[in-house]
Amino acid sequence: LDLAFASLLGLQLLPELRKAWGAGPYLDLLLNENEAIRWVAIQALGIQLDLSDSAKTQLCSQYLTVEQQVTTQARWQSHRAAAALESARMWLPRPTQASP
Repeated sequence: LDLAFASLLGLQLLPELRKAWGAGPYLDLLLNENEAIRWVAIQALGIQLDLSDSAKTQLCSQYLTVEQQVTTQARWQSHRAAAALESARMWLPRPTQASP
């Protein structure tokens, strides 16, 4: 799941990946048994194919229950927040150790 979330984040942050990665692998992931993987596939396809919100909503309803959508959206938001914190941490100065 972490790899799927990372690929979605990559697509969101690096538009050049849209050209490098085709939509085919994400289409295959629509049939994955893990609902979170299917949710990521739908979001990635939305980016790759420039789908409208309405089209993504319709696609979600075909592959996920409302409960699965809500649960996975919450997991995604948590993952995004953790990635943002890690990114911010790279820019913060390292704390100096106090001398004894």
